Amino acid sequence: MVAFEDHTLDQYVACPVIKLLMARLGRPRTDVRPITNPRLHGVENLMSQICEILERYGAVADLVIFVVDGDCQDGRGGKLDRLSKMRRLIDACQSYPEKGVAVVARQELEVWALWGSRSALPAGWAKVTQECHPKERFFEQLTTAADRRVPGYGRQRLTALSVAEGWDSLSGGCPELKELEVAVRAKLSL
Repeated sequence: MVAFEDHTLDQYVACPVIKLLMARLGRPRTDVRPITNPRLHGVENLMSQICEILERYGAVADLVIFVVDGDCQDGRGGKLDRLSKMRRLIDACQSYPEKGVAVVARQELEVWALWGSRSALPAGWAKVTQECHPKERFFEQLTTAADRRVPGYGRQRLTALSVAEGWDSLSGGCPELKELEVAVRAKLSL
């Protein structure tokens, strides 16, 4: 199960990426599902309900992966550190903390979808991953009128291009995914 700050669009990026990760770990038939109940809106709303989500979904899932945007809150330069905060919250839960995993996208989930189209971007990859608002600055430039008429607004199409490059390529460009792989391996004892 995958929990998002807002599943409406994020699921179209994270679920295929997590499915690719599970295939990498020898579990290609893993059912990766977005959590849609409760309806969460924002990082703070998600963080305030981490334990309730773990209690509810930890009972029926092998893992509950919490996925949020980094929004330049990486702990550098005196900024907040979202990943550390989420890990502390998970560890403090009474029910199923051993099933909770957190990943914070650098800087937004849409960056994962951009990896497969990086040659079409007007900036180098380092600049894309350092930009606090890559969705507005880069992702939206790659969407088409047809994308805006389907669920996910182009996220499915662009994420498919990233996933097609394989796990090593994608996690090489998005190192937080390599960290997620390490965390998932540890939680599943692989």
